[in-house]
Amino acid sequence: MHDIFRIRVKTKTGEIELEGSQLFVEKKMEKLPALIKKMDHVLAGTNISTTNKKIISENKTKAVAQASNKNKPASSKNSAHGKHMIVPHTFRLWHAKFTSKLRQADVLLIACYFVQHRSPDNIFKDFLAKNTLDRFGIPITNLDASITRLINEQLILVSKKMGKLTLYKVSTKGRENLEELIKKE
Repeated sequence: MHDIFRIRVKTKTGEIELEGSQLFVEKKMEKLPALIKKMDHVLAGTNISTTNKKIISENKTKAVAQASNKNKPASSKNSAHGKHMIVPHTFRLWHAKFTSKLRQADVLLIACYFVQHRSPDNIFKDFLAKNTLDRFGIPITNLDASITRLINEQLILVSKKMGKLTLYKVSTKGRENLEELIKKE
């Protein structure tokens, strides 16, 4: 089952809606500034009242601010991390930042942080991290054992349990570990 990602847009107020796979939405989000400029040119030629143009302009500014804020991990929304902890839009680019000789648990930690970074709640589900790795052809042979290892090493923490579903969060120690694993540029 694939997750569906949504972004809503209302044309009367200049909001844009996208729905589809994570890859589709990410590609469209990268093109958002160009799309907004294009909308400005289209709207400039129509008979929209000055008030509506002002509302549209304000909403576009908010949309760009929210989009750029969404693409940052929640921890960096409030505090500045090193330049290495900037997480790209795609997992392939994120994974490429790390050295090639990694333990299976380290690879899972990389995926966990990526999924957590993309989550509005700043948490992740273990199976979403595994699915991210599977999509890029990186096998995790025993997910439960790797999660347990990360918990025992205090690299991830249990954030919330809801029945059989457990939500996790990468710890400060986990982020520090990721910074050490990043290739020195």
